[in-house]
Amino acid sequence: MPNRLRWLAWSAPFLFAAYPILFLYAHNIADLSLRSLALPLAVALGLTAALFLTLGFVISNDQKAGLITTLFVILFFSCGHAYEGLISSPFGRSWLWLFINIKTALLAVWSVIFLAGTVAILRTKRDLGTIKRLLVITGAVLVGTTLASIGSYEIFRDRSLPVNNQGGSKEEAAESGSVKTPNIYYIVVDAYAGKDALKRFYGFDNSEFLDYLERKGFYVANRSRSNYPRTSLSLASSLNMAYLKDLMPAVDTGSRDIGASRRLIRHNEVFRSLRRRGYTIVAVSSGCADTELDNADVYFKPGWTLDEFQNAVIGTTPIPLLLDVTGSPDQFDAHRNRILFEFDQISRLSSMKAPFFAFAHIEIPHPPFVFGADGQRLNPGTVFHDRDGNWLIRDGRLTRSEYVRQYVDQLTYTNRKLKILIDSILSGAGTPPILILQSDHGPRSMLSWEDPEKTDFRECMSIVNAYYLPGGAEALYEDISPVNTFRIIFNRYFGTEYTMLEDRNYFSTARYPYRFIDVTGSMTERHRTTSSGR
Repeated sequence: MPNRLRWLAWSAPFLFAAYPILFLYAHNIADLSLRSLALPLAVALGLTAALFLTLGFVISNDQKAGLITTLFVILFFSCGHAYEGLISSPFGRSWLWLFINIKTALLAVWSVIFLAGTVAILRTKRDLGTIKRLLVITGAVLVGTTLASIGSYEIFRDRSLPVNNQGGSKEEAAESGSVKTPNIYYIVVDAYAGKDALKRFYGFDNSEFLDYLERKGFYVANRSRSNYPRTSLSLASSLNMAYLKDLMPAVDTGSRDIGASRRLIRHNEVFRSLRRRGYTIVAVSSGCADTELDNADVYFKPGWTLDEFQNAVIGTTPIPLLLDVTGSPDQFDAHRNRILFEFDQISRLSSMKAPFFAFAHIEIPHPPFVFGADGQRLNPGTVFHDRDGNWLIRDGRLTRSEYVRQYVDQLTYTNRKLKILIDSILSGAGTPPILILQSDHGPRSMLSWEDPEKTDFRECMSIVNAYYLPGGAEALYEDISPVNTFRIIFNRYFGTEYTMLEDRNYFSTARYPYRFIDVTGSMTERHRTTSSGR
């Protein structure tokens, strides 16, 4: 075979193996970093090479081995998309699928297409050079345009680290006189709604759990609202005790790069200030890219696990369907086990040397809904993702009524786990700890990630916000928001002189996370927005 054709036989499979991963990265680039690509690309290209070399050895024909490998790769990375498209179509929701397992049927069709294509390639006597050239050109164009898109974005991505100087001289001056160093737990339960929103939008009375907290000595801020509608923005604000317009005054409001707020979470003022006071910073792996704080002094992780991008890549393949059909542990099981790991790990921290600050962001009761009300294993029946709002409530995923029911069930189980955890923390502590139980944002069954006018802010900004503060909670108030959480704690225990900020609520869309809309007035009046912020 001429060297040129041999090169073509080698290149096509690898181009089509790389393209789906690069495409997925390009379409989520604002939420990712380049290092996310390394492992998925290495695995995909390595397995493609293994298949190509094996077929080449077995059939002794590089051209045919290349075509068969390319066919397999194309089918492999399109299976998940085909499944999502099928279940969201009228055909996929028809009565026919009451009698046919849609996952099994799709795998069968996928197998038949691959086998038929393989047989046709093996039997053909035609010259395959033209087909391979066409595949190489197509693959090169797809990969080239995607790389150009990624490259242009990465060149102009803002990697500067916003610096918060909110502490000021008063905070620094108070440090040397600090004598109280209780352990501090900051437990963030994702998308856990406040009492009123649960009753109004979900028909659920959460009084039993909130009464439990009050009996334990917590102050429950029943009118609390999040400052922002998504995890990365909310925690960047609360952990730096400031609003993002002040933390990132020069940020481009047209930027889609969520990395700037993630950097504020990783390098935050609360951690810096507590380290200066002799605290050990402890973090537990969450599985969420926003809060994977492996730069903590002590970092607990349940062995090697998939990250969000790796889960998304696997979701495009037949792997989740195969695992479900065979009853094998899948991505939802891994997600469920990570949540249980977090609860278990936090409960064991009381034996650590004091003082420490423990941070845990637990993706529950946030979707995916993997727990029933009694903790039973649930499988959402879709490819793995943690979407919500109108990205989850749509054809082929969930109706709003299904979201409401499954959210309440998962919240009920969350309450049970939180009671066990809180009892363990308080009973195992010698010196009473500070314990903050807070959500980063509310649930999102009535949220449009593209259109604020179709979003009910009273739901998506309502949060649980409870404080166990030894020695009294006199500075707390019913509508305190997370931006003031550590201002109060630092003033109360470390003698700082932070002033309280006005409690404001800002919404932004998924596309423009830093184009903030002040919706503080909409907490009582739906759809009434005020001035735009940064």
